[in-house]
Amino acid sequence: MSELKATPGPWKYSPSKGKVLAMITGGGRILALFKRDPNPYNAYLMEAAPELYEALEALLETCHAEPHGQSERRAAIAALAKARGES
Repeated sequence: MSELKATPGPWKYSPSKGKVLAMITGGGRILALFKRDPNPYNAYLMEAAPELYEALEALLETCHAEPHGQSERRAAIAALAKARGES
């Protein structure tokens, strides 16, 4: 698998406060800045992205391909490739 070139986690969602806009931060940088508060559940999903990526990658490395899980395995491989900008 190719290396993920995204900002490493953890990422943090901070809702807006007064004139400070809602944002996602990580690695000491602002990764996303919102003009208005996003749906908080979308923001939580973005915040969890690095951990989700790592967990899925680890799961694929430790679980051997079995005939009954091939479509799920292909979907997981495709999702990781999409996160790396390869699809």
